[in-house]
Amino acid sequence: MKLSIKNTFLVRLWENIVCRHIIYWMGAFAFFFLIVRIWEPLPAALEIATIIVLPGFIPVYFHIYIFKIFFEQRKYALYVVTLILVIIGAQFLTDILINDPDTHTSGAGTAIFFIVFTTAFKYYKKGLKQQVRLQEAEAKQLQTELALLKSQVNPHFFFNTLNNLYSLSLDKSERVPEVILKISDLMRYVLESSNNKKVELTHEINFIQNYLSLERLRLSANNDVKFNIAGKTDGKMIAPMLLIPFIENSFKHGVSASISSNYVLMDLKIEGNELFFSIENNKQENNKTNEQPSSKSGLKNVKRRLELLYPDQHQLDIEEKEKSYKVNLKIKL
Repeated sequence: MKLSIKNTFLVRLWENIVCRHIIYWMGAFAFFFLIVRIWEPLPAALEIATIIVLPGFIPVYFHIYIFKIFFEQRKYALYVVTLILVIIGAQFLTDILINDPDTHTSGAGTAIFFIVFTTAFKYYKKGLKQQVRLQEAEAKQLQTELALLKSQVNPHFFFNTLNNLYSLSLDKSERVPEVILKISDLMRYVLESSNNKKVELTHEINFIQNYLSLERLRLSANNDVKFNIAGKTDGKMIAPMLLIPFIENSFKHGVSASISSNYVLMDLKIEGNELFFSIENNKQENNKTNEQPSSKSGLKNVKRRLELLYPDQHQLDIEEKEKSYKVNLKIKL
């Protein structure tokens, strides 16, 4: 508790601009004093450090004032004239303090040094703050974009699953109640996972398997749908709903309930900390005529999510052949 109080006091002390300036000049005085003390006795070191710091202390604050009223207002001629007067005044002050015509101490040089140093430090600090603000703004923008992309996945997924239900209901299938329960489970996972940045890979795989079982209900037995898993998936984490857009596209544009010889072949493999996912499906003969803008937007969506979630940590290749589509994805988890 005492440590917390002390930390709070020190933070408040540092946030006070007057305290910061006092600490700065005390540090400058201590720096020059310690250097001079190596060669000079204590009284001489104190005197020399004072002679060095004092002609810099006063001109710096004069410079801050003329910088604001002249330089920042683009009155450059007045700024140069008053700056020269400030430097001359610093030399005059040094001559009064030392009162030794043979001294080599330059008040003007000391003033120029402190003015240049404090001005450079001010702009460095200002640039650093601006960089931090830009990074924070960029991070917020990316988070907003990512949230928007994630929110677009859910309605798209729900639309496809409800389409499956609709097609079964037209056939008056006895499996409609079973499908409704599966859709309910899928929707529950989608809603729960949408609040998380990452989910367990085993949960995501289970979600994919449930989705595949739902798709199989509307397909004939001659359709070949396989999902092979290799490697250790336990303990791995992945962004939710990242693979499902590729799977949805395969069923949407490659598999039809009215065609018997369809195939969707999927492989998911874990090697160390890398995930390898591939999916291949046949093309429908009328695929080009059935191509919808939502498919392209879905792929753009998942590509952008990969860029934001796994920058420089993924590789995506989409290969289109005469009779098939194939996607290869590698992610460093």
